[in-house]
Amino acid sequence: MDPAELSARILSEVRKIDQNPIMVCLDRAYFPDELHIHVTTDYAKRVVAHYDSPPLEEQADAIKVQLKTKALLRGGKELSVVLVDVGISEGITLFKIIPLLEERRIKIAGIVSGVTSINGEKNVREKFGYSITTVEPKTWATWKDERDLFLIDGTQVPKEAQRGTTRRFVQYTEWVDSDPYSKIRTEKLQEFGELCRDMNTRLLAELRELRANTAVVGEPISIPSLLGIGRALKSSNRF
Repeated sequence: MDPAELSARILSEVRKIDQNPIMVCLDRAYFPDELHIHVTTDYAKRVVAHYDSPPLEEQADAIKVQLKTKALLRGGKELSVVLVDVGISEGITLFKIIPLLEERRIKIAGIVSGVTSINGEKNVREKFGYSITTVEPKTWATWKDERDLFLIDGTQVPKEAQRGTTRRFVQYTEWVDSDPYSKIRTEKLQEFGELCRDMNTRLLAELRELRANTAVVGEPISIPSLLGIGRALKSSNRF
């Protein structure tokens, strides 16, 4: 689905919950002008702040401050938020974010997602009591962001493996064969990887022609290199 169309449909569902909503988005790429907590999952499967963002606790504190300001502008009325994410697989990100907001007495009026798995909806409902409104019908499958398939984003690596201000990440093609949700047949993995690398080359070439700053994409790092860095840091007692 086109990102603009997905954003419009998400917003339509959000307004069914609140006509004048305050959204807290978990991916700032889709609603850059709304409140957001920039969150990701790192290579160790931990839910963490995106590499260029403050710790999650500080981001949640900032949401609380901004809500107080908005409440004053709206006559002092207590405000609630609608949590928005582009896709929910198992609900692990929400397992981290919901408690952060609830600990700060931030009321959550609802949760809206673009794509939601049946397991993700079930997990969140059973743990927190929230139902998830989803744009696309709930599915047993997961979702994959096109940024991963174009290899311009991926799994975040520990800060110890970053290099200066250059973002490093593990591309999806490095671990697609171990992705429990991947439906790509083993004999097609090489062809899939070649297709992704070709799309990446073409995309970056077009961005350079447009004089876009491709440096913000960062630097891919392979799993063997990442493991090598980890072993070196561990042996020097820095990891």
